[in-house]
Amino acid sequence: MSHNTKIRSVHFRFDVAYGTDIEKAMAVIRQAVMDSEYSIPAWKGMNEYGPVYFIEYSDSSLQMATTVYYAPTNPTEVVISDINLRVDKALRAAGIEIPFHYVSVVMKNNNAIE
Repeated sequence: MSHNTKIRSVHFRFDVAYGTDIEKAMAVIRQAVMDSEYSIPAWKGMNEYGPVYFIEYSDSSLQMATTVYYAPTNPTEVVISDINLRVDKALRAAGIEIPFHYVSVVMKNNNAIE
């Protein structure tokens, strides 16, 4: 997507726990992205960063997503690491749970009644 452009972008997805205030989570993620020294506004001449979206209800979480724009002089891995660390710290500071995937197993007793 960044071929022949003056900016690059990387797409992020972040999971938060069911029961989370979705708008709060979106605002926390957006602020963490804006606070990064690597992220830049998405559109030339404007001070707008990529929006954060509520993408889906997944098996163990609510999934948020955003696109981060950055200068081509910055290595992608550095940008990814910086954004992930910032969002992780920001979500934890805001008391927003980052869930682990889990499975509940229900066992049936197949013994015949005597």
